[in-house]
Amino acid sequence: MGETGFSSEAKFNLVRELSNILRFLFHLKHTPEELEKFRLPVSPEKLHDVLYYSALYIGEGATTASECTMLGTPAIYVNSLSAGTLEEQERQGLLYGFRNSEGVLEKALEIINTPDFKVENRIRRNNMLKQTIDVTAFMVWFVENYPGSVKIMKGESGVPREI
Repeated sequence: MGETGFSSEAKFNLVRELSNILRFLFHLKHTPEELEKFRLPVSPEKLHDVLYYSALYIGEGATTASECTMLGTPAIYVNSLSAGTLEEQERQGLLYGFRNSEGVLEKALEIINTPDFKVENRIRRNNMLKQTIDVTAFMVWFVENYPGSVKIMKGESGVPREI
């Protein structure tokens, strides 16, 4: 309760301002009739393909914003809710967080009008990934070396905690 994001008016204004330069994907259960012409009908299994090839994501969905950054697509997240992953992606220059729609249009235009912004964003994404653990590889190691892996992670075996 009390969280903010886009007002309906702000959504309409953003679409109106950007409609000449961008196509839109509205992943809404009920797209208002006035915005239906901007809706890109995509089956759910193709959503990540669309996000990968998109120039920019603007929305209130934290999961979708985060997924875009990992796909190398710049994301503007408009919501007063946040999460540690989003904050880290923002520190890395992959995501731009806004509590409401104020400043979103200007940031979108700045991103779109930056030459090679998508290439630069993918470079920032790759740099961030180099700094993070591969969770899948860690889990495989942990399971394959159980129960010794528990001792290693607790530092009980004399083996350094870094693996």
